[in-house]
Amino acid sequence: MRKTRLAVFASGSGSNYEAIAKACSEGVIDAEVVLLVCDKPGAYVLERAKRYGTECFAFNPKEYGSREAYETVLATMLDEREVDFVCLAGYMRIVGKVLRKHPPLVVALVQGCTRHSGCGGLRREALWRYHTLC
Repeated sequence: MRKTRLAVFASGSGSNYEAIAKACSEGVIDAEVVLLVCDKPGAYVLERAKRYGTECFAFNPKEYGSREAYETVLATMLDEREVDFVCLAGYMRIVGKVLRKHPPLVVALVQGCTRHSGCGGLRREALWRYHTLC
């Protein structure tokens, strides 16, 4: 049976990404991180991901015409890699309707707890069912 496939979305230094990747590599989480998405091409999380051998996609949102444009690219990447869950691990963007409607369940992880952190001022909206991975 294949392991659960995770994509991690991050924007900064990557301490949350590294906690997830380490837990996967040590078998604490029965999953593998198959993709790191970062909206800041110079962020340190990209260096951490390279150490774990995780495929990275770094993009500058301003190079796209709209949130829907870059989220469409991200949704395609998730499909191509057969991602089961998306972990928002310090991702500092509002997640728009393209990704909210995408099949992989979105999981927001902060220091081992689940918490929704991807919708900024839209917290009143019921966006996703939460699921604890560890």
